[in-house]
Amino acid sequence: MDRRRFLQTSAGGAAVAALWPFGMSRAASGTTDTPDSVAGIPLGVAFDPAPFSLGVASGDPLADAVILWTRLAPSPLAGGGPLPETVEVSWTIALDPDLNIVVRQGTTTAAVRSAHSVHVDVDGLEPATTYYYRFSALGATSRLGRARTAPIGSVDHLRFAFVSCQDFQAGSYAAYRALAGEDLDFVLHLGDYIYEYPADPGAYRSHIGGETTTLDDYRNRYALYKGDPALRDAHAAFTWICTWDDHEVVDNYAGTNPPGAPPSPEFEARRANGYQAWYEHLPVRLPGGAQAGAGSFPIHRRFQLGDLLDLSVLDTRQYRSDQPCGDNTGNCAGSLDPNATMLGADQEAWLLDNLSTSTAAWRGVAQQVMMAQLKLGGLPDRFRLPEALGRLRQAGEGVTVNHDQWDGYAAPRRRLLSHLADNAIPDVVVLTGDIHSHWVADLKVDFDGRRSPPIATEFVGSSITSTGFPKGSNLALKTIVPHTNPHIRFVEGERHGYAIADVTPERWETTFRTVGDITNPTSPVVDLAAFQVMRGRPRAIRVR
Repeated sequence: MDRRRFLQTSAGGAAVAALWPFGMSRAASGTTDTPDSVAGIPLGVAFDPAPFSLGVASGDPLADAVILWTRLAPSPLAGGGPLPETVEVSWTIALDPDLNIVVRQGTTTAAVRSAHSVHVDVDGLEPATTYYYRFSALGATSRLGRARTAPIGSVDHLRFAFVSCQDFQAGSYAAYRALAGEDLDFVLHLGDYIYEYPADPGAYRSHIGGETTTLDDYRNRYALYKGDPALRDAHAAFTWICTWDDHEVVDNYAGTNPPGAPPSPEFEARRANGYQAWYEHLPVRLPGGAQAGAGSFPIHRRFQLGDLLDLSVLDTRQYRSDQPCGDNTGNCAGSLDPNATMLGADQEAWLLDNLSTSTAAWRGVAQQVMMAQLKLGGLPDRFRLPEALGRLRQAGEGVTVNHDQWDGYAAPRRRLLSHLADNAIPDVVVLTGDIHSHWVADLKVDFDGRRSPPIATEFVGSSITSTGFPKGSNLALKTIVPHTNPHIRFVEGERHGYAIADVTPERWETTFRTVGDITNPTSPVVDLAAFQVMRGRPRAIRVR
């Protein structure tokens, strides 16, 4: 079934759903009015018919299983209700979009304690197979979703997107509109699914309410983001693998440390609220015994996609030590602290073991913050900088400028990269979000050593919408960055979009796709650049 027809079918399935039984009209649920015709509803928001207002999603693909997700929310921007304390939800998964060739079906319970979200772990499926699914509850039926299981054995090709940083206030989701029409095996989300910021009336479109701190705040914020049909379409079209970064709680928090402050019971409660809401709104599989909202739970996971790709998905927020010397200061001794951790001891050991034991052609590491060293400054007088970047005129050999990245955690970064070098672990590709710009870098044990060879490759994808470098920065960046960072092969600081990874046993190719205008929901998306890494040769080469 082609993707255009699938999107039409999935939206059509929602359109013929029964009326909401508690007396709310479809107009009141936001399904028939245009976004800016409803007072108080931000630009671009139009929900599916209640109670499946937030759509459907699938995630965490295994060779024989996949998570199916939905949330019942007749009033999505006001806590979700009214609903009974528990609601029975039926689900069906089939091999065809008409749901005639049913493979599995069943019922589950949506409960108020989890915001009436459901996560159905459907097993007994076939590998590398496309399925179609739908939910029903309270006399209504959801839109149609499509899911795909992971492959096993010999795999000759994978194609997936990686995305991050989708600040609702910064622009439209034109990138997701384009992504929903791609030909992909899955989508990888690297974090910053929501932003905690308060409403900004001067933004392209505004959040509702103040900064998120309570569980209800976070739930309503996720509902707002999912109110954009382009995001719901992308979820319905593909199976997603998700991790979080910082804005799912608050900008630049570190472990149990809020930004610029010591740990406190208030922040631990806020963090637990953010974690629970993240789980309630995404199709993720919690490890055995873990409980969302318990204050801490592991989300790092491993996906083995046949013999082609072994993907380790990291959490660089929950277990890290505090950023040294403040998040955005220049070089400081704290960034070299041997006791610093980005992953925590258990997750770091888990990752090193994954990399050591994998027999796949490629070892992927999906994580949040830039791993490559990034030094700016130390420029000769002939370099001219725009006013916005003038502070980068520093003496010496340049300074690391963002200690929220791995630059603030040089010792654990060196442990990881030394492990690759010392054990001759080949064909490692790191996938990163966070920095709202496209980058390509060679990873080295010693970034300042000209003779230190590349041992892995990092691709950093830009944001869906979140603000990047100041306008007019690109020329300066393309001049500054190579001067103090010869290991960085490419930078694009101003454009938004996503990246496509096209992987075969012989080569890994990443294409950066960019949106022409993020204030235009129908803006075209075009290829900006493409880089290849050949197997056994850890150096990215531009091919387009």
